[in-house]
This record gives sequence, structure tokens and C-alpha cells, in this order.
Amino acid sequence: MVNVRTLILICVLLVAVPVFAQEDATPQPAAVAFSEIFDQGVALFDAQQFEQAILRFDLFLLFNPTAGETYYATALSHLNLGDQAAALVDFENALAIDALPPNLEADIYRVRAGIYGQSERLDDAISDYSAALELVPDAQTYFRRAMVYTALNQVGAALTDFDSALELDGQNPVLHVYRGYVYSTNGDLELAAEDYSTYIDLIQTERTEGAPLVSGAAVTAQLAPGTVIAYPLSVKTGTYFSGVALSTDAATTIDTLMVLLDETGKPLIADDDSGNNGAALVLNFEIPSDGDYTLLVANSTGGGSGQIAVQMFLSEEPLTN
Repeated sequence: MVNVRTLILICVLLVAVPVFAQEDATPQPAAVAFSEIFDQGVALFDAQQFEQAILRFDLFLLFNPTAGETYYATALSHLNLGDQAAALVDFENALAIDALPPNLEADIYRVRAGIYGQSERLDDAISDYSAALELVPDAQTYFRRAMVYTALNQVGAALTDFDSALELDGQNPVLHVYRGYVYSTNGDLELAAEDYSTYIDLIQTERTEGAPLVSGAAVTAQLAPGTVIAYPLSVKTGTYFSGVALSTDAATTIDTLMVLLDETGKPLIADDDSGNNGAALVLNFEIPSDGDYTLLVANSTGGGSGQIAVQMFLSEEPLTN
């Protein structure tokens, strides 16, 4: 559901919307007529009586036909009723109003881009996200456009947007985990591991030292969001590392993420969701040097709490499926 705080913001902006008369060189703000009708619409929206809210908003527009915020409010009501076609009409009406507040105009483009994305109109989604960014650059919109670029297999453009988002919101762990995913799918496994490692650093609220891992032996632990388990293991150059972290209960989905660090703490390889049911899985990573390494296991963005099993294998030849 659309957050009602958005409509509260609309109420605040409404009184400042100017009306442009064609004969006036300098536009003057017009008084809002029957503002109580709009207030009634907001109250009905808050009560999830969206059909009644639309009737109030439509009535208000009869007296205030250039109140672009009200078209937006009506569009949000249509969205909550599942009527995307009607919402798109109201978004278009809102954008036709001159001199919308930039934040509101950007919001309209963002929401409409989301509708286009759901409808697989990805080029239209890119266009609207781009319009929103020209008005108000923000990390969330760069992130959303990056994901659409990823769906279009435009990896370079996606990574550029992730970089822009991180410049604005570098402490957001979600940006790192999704950029790590894009790096991983593009074959940039070391860069993916760096992003996944940064994600773990940002979400960590509790760190547990696990027992040393032995090739072929499974260990169990309790995992919850914010918990990071660090397992030591000794490796030799030229051997192949494979590992898995998964829920021990097939009915429980725990979204695990693993990162292998060398003895200096450098991330080497990582994975999020390559296994079934949210399991992290690494296969046949060739160990570059002897040393005491560390395998970090944590929740990814899907979360989940419960018991997990962690198992790793060190082999002289790559494992086969």
C-alpha cells in the first residue's frame, strides 16, 4: 500500500501551487477553493476507502483544475484499487500541470516508472527514472534505474548508476549487495566479493567465531539478521575450495551469503543465492596461496532466522556436479 505520509506531504504542498494565467507575465499563486474536500479525501485514503477518496479528489478538481497534487493523490488511490490504467491517466494529467513542485514531479515519475517496470515497459521506466533524476537526484532512484538497466543487460549503465547511488548513500548495505550481484553475473567475481564483504560489515550487529572448518565435515549454527559467523580454515595453493551454507529445515528459507577472505582479510570469492532455497554456494575456487583463511557467513537481504549447516570441501581437482 502507498504510505499515507505521501498524501500528508501533498496536503502541505497544495496551498503553494501556482496557477498560470495566459495573459499574466508574472504568475500569481491562486487561493485553494474548498480545501476541506481534499482533507476529506485524505481521511478516506487513510481509512483505505479508496473509491470514496477518488470521488472527493475528483470533486476537488472541479474547483481546482490545476492542482496537480490532487491528480497524484487520485492516481495513488487507483493504484491501491489495482487500476493501473486509471492511475496512468491521472499521472499524465498531473504532469500536464505547469510548475509542479520538483519533489512532487520527481515522485510522479518514480511511481510511474515502477508501473512501467511491472508491465515490462522497461524503456519507458528508464525514461521516467531519468526524468526524476534530472529533477531530484537521489540514491533510491539511481538504484531503481540500475535494476532496470540490469534487466535490460546494460551492465555498464547499471554499474554507473550503482556508483552514483553509493556516492549519495554509501552506508546503505542494500546497494552493495545488489551491485555485488551485478558484478557476479558479469563475471567480476573479485569486485563482487568486495561488495558482499562491505555489505556484511554494514549489517553486522554480532560476530561469532565458529569452529575451524574441516574438508567434508558439516557444522551447524544459529543464524539471524545481523549475525556474522567467521569460520577459520587452513588452505594450500592450487587446491579448490567449494562451500555451501543452507537452512537445515527444508521448510524454512534462510537467505545466506558467504565470503571467503584470505589471511590478510582480502575478499576472494563470495556468493548469494546460487544454491536452492536461498543457499549460498561456491564451487571450485582455486586457492591462490597457502594460509589461514576465513569464511564469513551471514544473512543476505532475504533474511530468515534458524539453524543453518555450513560445509566446505578442499580438493586437488575441481568437484563435478
